[in-house]
Amino acid sequence: MTGADTIVNQALKDLFTIVGYEVIYEGATIQGYFKEPSHSTDFATGEITAGAPFLEVRTIDVPGIAQDKQLIIAGTTSKVVAPPITDGKGTTILELATI
Repeated sequence: MTGADTIVNQALKDLFTIVGYEVIYEGATIQGYFKEPSHSTDFATGEITAGAPFLEVRTIDVPGIAQDKQLIIAGTTSKVVAPPITDGKGTTILELATI
């Protein structure tokens, strides 16, 4: 890990501590930014579309994260329902479903 990586990881940790939720993953407590599911309505057809909730975490905090892994976010158990998306800059985005 380079000095720049260390600085970025610390900045992400600080950010998620301020705006994030407490997350338990494989027995460890980490911080992550949780985005509630979104909903949209097509007023022409009346169709309602629901999006999935997402969690953004530091990649270094979730080694081995994969589809079907479970996490506890603010006391609610969720599982990863799609392959994790890693941005290559230190964060991973997880699409979730409450179980």
